[in-house]
Amino acid sequence: MLKNKAFPQGNRHRIKAATAAACVAAIALWIPAASAHGIGDSPLSGKTIWQTLHKSLYLTTGPENPKRIIYVFFDPNCEYCHAFWDVSHKTQNELSLDIRWVPVAFLKGSSMAKAAAIMESNNSPDAFRYNEEHFHESTEEGGIRGVPTAPTGLMDAIKANWETLKIILRNDGTPTIVYPYNGTIKVQRGLPSSQSKIYQILTGR
Repeated sequence: MLKNKAFPQGNRHRIKAATAAACVAAIALWIPAASAHGIGDSPLSGKTIWQTLHKSLYLTTGPENPKRIIYVFFDPNCEYCHAFWDVSHKTQNELSLDIRWVPVAFLKGSSMAKAAAIMESNNSPDAFRYNEEHFHESTEEGGIRGVPTAPTGLMDAIKANWETLKIILRNDGTPTIVYPYNGTIKVQRGLPSSQSKIYQILTGR
């Protein structure tokens, strides 16, 4: 079982963090003001959703000064997230694409320990890549070894991501991909079913 420990001051890697309390409080404030311009059945506008994701906990992969950004909610044990990574990571530098991977933990008992191991690493993008390169498809298990302890603040932030996924994006599965397209913000719930949809997500065209 993953146990709590004190959250260290300062970040040692390229992540953005928010506490669960702050996230849920922000959600409660935004929902009453939502308009009919939400995404699908989300109560919020695309702009508000994008701002919320920017404040969430994530790791970033891709070039330093990207021309395009997308967010992908993932569970370290998600085979469909792994399938999307397998396609996207090969072309993202060529496309000048920053993929911001937003961790959640719900699929298996080891998911939180693995997500914490990735995000607590001195190099989260490398730890994430290791998890995917060593993914066990037969058991649907990420390759990284989970940590036995993790900072309370880190686990709260991962839980806050789950609340964002459920409450704001109205989804309870992964991958959930949020991306700009044609001047709007789109949400892809689940692995894209066609090459044309993957192309749209990665390129915005």
